[in-house]
Amino acid sequence: MDSKFKGPGRSRAGEILRAAVKRALDVALAALALVILSPLFLVIALLVVIDSPGPVFYRADRVGFRGRPLRMLKFRKMRTGAGGVALTVAGDERLTRLGAWLARTKLDELPQLWHVLRGEMSLVGPRPESPSFVARFQSEYDVILRVRPGLTGYTQLAFAREGTILDPSDPQGQPRSSRWCSGSRSRCTATRPRSRSGAAQRRPMRTRPSREQRPPPRPSRAISNPLLEG
Repeated sequence: MDSKFKGPGRSRAGEILRAAVKRALDVALAALALVILSPLFLVIALLVVIDSPGPVFYRADRVGFRGRPLRMLKFRKMRTGAGGVALTVAGDERLTRLGAWLARTKLDELPQLWHVLRGEMSLVGPRPESPSFVARFQSEYDVILRVRPGLTGYTQLAFAREGTILDPSDPQGQPRSSRWCSGSRSRCTATRPRSRSGAAQRRPMRTRPSREQRPPPRPSRAISNPLLEG
């Protein structure tokens, strides 16, 4: 009886402790990374200014923790005033020379360490998405947005080369092919992911066919016996 009543309290206390430890690690590692990578920040900032006119950083509108607006900071990798779809695809003409390299190496994401330090993001978590994309899958994001978006995570790694995966003619960012592999190289599904944030990237369940769907049994072959014939 005692364990039954102490269980929920212990679970809640465990969640609070895990969240506190995760937040402490985020702050410590983000602060350390900002100090260690500060020379790299300066070099990239200088190259951005030299490569093309415009600001060093730009802010992308994203939906953050618990639905709060997030003005996500990135190194600028496109020409000033570039329009078009929000996604960056392979051979995107809007990219500067340095921007194409930043997009390949993902170094344009480094300024997001500042968001981690401020508590707006975490080092590991779901990918932050645009308000229009979140609105399309509101029910899924009601669950996803309960945790802080991450600088890295499963979806960020799966879409590390999204420029070659996504269809440039589709502004919603659907894959070029309907074939999507998840989990491991040997497990693929034939379903298209509904969300880049993993909201609906579920593998189809394997169900046994009903009795009506099963093929009829093969007729057994009669065994001829010459002693029983005639």
